[in-house]
Amino acid sequence: MNKKETIILGGGVRDYSLSLVRLIALLMIISCHILQFYHCELAWWLNVGVQIFLCISGYLYGQKNVGSIKAYYLRRIRKIGIPFLIVSVFEIAVYFLFAREHISPVSAIRTLLLDKTLYGGEHLWFVPTILFCYALTPILESFFDHNDRKRFLLTVGVGLVVIFWLCSVFTVFHPAWVSCYFIGYAMGVNEKRSYFKQKTVLLLLGVLSLMNLVQIYLDYVLRYDPAGKVERIYKMWKDYNHVWLGAFLFAGLKRLFSGMVRGKRLRGVLDLTDQYSYECYLVHQFVILGPFTLLRITEVPVVNVALCLICVGIMTFLLKRAVLLADKHLLRTRNSAPQT
Repeated sequence: MNKKETIILGGGVRDYSLSLVRLIALLMIISCHILQFYHCELAWWLNVGVQIFLCISGYLYGQKNVGSIKAYYLRRIRKIGIPFLIVSVFEIAVYFLFAREHISPVSAIRTLLLDKTLYGGEHLWFVPTILFCYALTPILESFFDHNDRKRFLLTVGVGLVVIFWLCSVFTVFHPAWVSCYFIGYAMGVNEKRSYFKQKTVLLLLGVLSLMNLVQIYLDYVLRYDPAGKVERIYKMWKDYNHVWLGAFLFAGLKRLFSGMVRGKRLRGVLDLTDQYSYECYLVHQFVILGPFTLLRITEVPVVNVALCLICVGIMTFLLKRAVLLADKHLLRTRNSAPQT
């Protein structure tokens, strides 16, 4: 999710429409968790911002080659892992000092090993998921090599089945969310090689997204409440509806904003949000939900929300500074290491 990788396409042309879609997705996620605190059902729908994030990441890698696999993995681990470790270590220390009832040595270790999330930090499920997606990317690259139009469709179909099987083996990963990255990747490959027109892809995703209307009717009109095995299947169906909706919104917003972002001031803002979006995602929920929420400070919700947003901004800035310092230290260590 670093700046260059999120906005530079294979041809070297800056696409600010992706930056704007990313900013909208981030605002959707923050709004989602604020509304979740107030028990508003709209939160569930705004949470599709995470699926948009996954689509963007997959789309960008679908348009370029990973190059050296070793260097690629080291880059991804460093960019995703260092901010996560800084946030996790800090939050674990705070929990042990001020919220002992919500943490134990075992849960702290499991959090650092990406096997568990802290209370109030449940959004960090995204970290192991995106790392898993990045781990699959070199395989996806070879998977999609030398396709024609028919083989491309077959590859997409087989890929979705393989992902579902993989996630049934590695149960910590949700097949729908990994599929979202895969669909974004396939969209990037398609745009690079022009198998299908963008309008065709958008139409297909739009048709699939119509299942959300069926879900709305079942959930909010009929008040459908399945049980047993049907409940599990129904929940999975709803999760994939989120995938289609996220992919459709990504493709639709990207097409809508294409060529529209021209002002220097807006581009400057998007440069900034591209650099800070991942760090903002990591820290935001800790002051919105969980034991350290700021939404209970006063009896005026607007004031509480404003305080939350200010605190998120400060935490994001401090985390980014800490990440840059850690990067510099790692670089100095590597450069000073004896060459063999």
